[in-house]
Amino acid sequence: MVSITLDIEPGDQWTEVTRRETNDLPPHVKGTTYWRTSITDLKGGYHVSHQGEEVYIEFINNVLIP
Repeated sequence: MVSITLDIEPGDQWTEVTRRETNDLPPHVKGTTYWRTSITDLKGGYHVSHQGEEVYIEFINNVLIP
């Protein structure tokens, strides 16, 4: 499986997500997303360009989450 599997509780509580640490998605899943690394890793991970801005994303439970 290429997405992170996460149990998300019902309601309006936040669910903490640990982002993946490696560029491990196959090209047919990534599509137009791209991998970026950073020194602090705070901005590392998958990104897309949306309306001229860089948006951090993750694939959770087989769904793209911005």
